[in-house]
Amino acid sequence: PAGPRPNLYSSAAAPGLLLATGNTGLHLDTKPSAAAACTWASRDGGLTWQDVADRPYIYEIGAGGDAVVAAGHASDGPTAKVRFTTDAGACWHEVDLPEAILVTNIRVDPASAGTVFMVQGSACTRTTRHPDCTFQGGVSPPGKLFVIDLARLLGADFRACADADYEDWAAPAPGTCLLGRRLTLTRRRADAACFTPPGRAAPAPREERCACTAADDTECEYGFRRSWGGNASCEALPGLEAASCERWGNGVYEASHTHLRLVHGDVCDDPRAVIPDTDGKGGAGGGRGGG
Repeated sequence: PAGPRPNLYSSAAAPGLLLATGNTGLHLDTKPSAAAACTWASRDGGLTWQDVADRPYIYEIGAGGDAVVAAGHASDGPTAKVRFTTDAGACWHEVDLPEAILVTNIRVDPASAGTVFMVQGSACTRTTRHPDCTFQGGVSPPGKLFVIDLARLLGADFRACADADYEDWAAPAPGTCLLGRRLTLTRRRADAACFTPPGRAAPAPREERCACTAADDTECEYGFRRSWGGNASCEALPGLEAASCERWGNGVYEASHTHLRLVHGDVCDDPRAVIPDTDGKGGAGGGRGGG
């Protein structure tokens, strides 16, 4: 959701890696006054999360998905430090900035392939609480931009990755199906002390279709909801007539008599095994799934 803090973030260069700010509890608290917001990281596509910072951070993924650079977000006050991790958040290292600033963004090249990160923000007002700030009044604080090159910073401690530095990752976990398929991607091992060489093409994901099941691959049609009892059948929602949907009954959309349809984007094999009278996507025919 939109709010004063950074939202969920990912990059195609880093399969499975997610970054987010949030809090534990029954709901997400996005008010600026919320004091319990932390920064979280996941390496399995959001299945599990690790608390990696005790305040809201702005973050960016680079080095071909092998590094994350982060800094305290402006919504939580100024900072004079930037942090980076090369193992998906297990360990963090700090870099001192020449002065404290209000960080609003961190940028990298569009492909997230490089090791050069730009920390963007504005000068903060110097006070007794923030003596590292430099702005002492005026029309508006000047913008600030600092550049951090991780390859230059780490030097010989990091080399170019070889084939042995990569691993297969089954999304979201081995043996599981998601939207009707088992997907395996290649990514650098978290403990590998190397950077992906520029221009290295990632192997194509390997995909295996899964058999359709009512529990995993279907949802209820408009006007219906799952019935109680743990089964996959649907029951009508009180006070909501399916006939009120204009696309029904005019040949544009064919609803199943089971009141089930495939989840959008699901590509499972043989939808007719669970939805025998339609293709699960509004068509009268059967066949394979698809988005």
